[in-house]
Amino acid sequence: MKLLSHIDCLEILPADIPTAMEAAERFPAILAASFLPNFYRTAFAEGWVNPSTVFLSGKKVGLVGWHRAPDGGLLIDCVIAFEPLPKNFLWTALEVIERDMKPTYVRFLTCRRALAHLAALHGFAAQAVMMQKSGRMTP
Repeated sequence: MKLLSHIDCLEILPADIPTAMEAAERFPAILAASFLPNFYRTAFAEGWVNPSTVFLSGKKVGLVGWHRAPDGGLLIDCVIAFEPLPKNFLWTALEVIERDMKPTYVRFLTCRRALAHLAALHGFAAQAVMMQKSGRMTP
């Protein structure tokens, strides 16, 4: 008898519209502030970000929003958890998506230093640095 690994219990399927809209509503406002209002709601509805529901042992636990680059790469646009998840779950979900889609590379953007550090531990390398300067209102 073979024991199932956590990856064997993970399933990623195209999201239905209600699940995608629920995820868009849960996206932290502080992170979405740099986007247009209702950015992910619009992106999911119009199809420029593909929402995929993440199931763990049959239970809906999150959503990954992604799109394919013209050169075959996979760009992760957002990851939203519907509940607290096990340690390293994000990386496991990305590994399953990568295994299924076989992209030439996987890329995501983050302003979070801790997430960049964790990504490095899971095989990602920094390819760019994002610089930002706060605007100043002139009288």
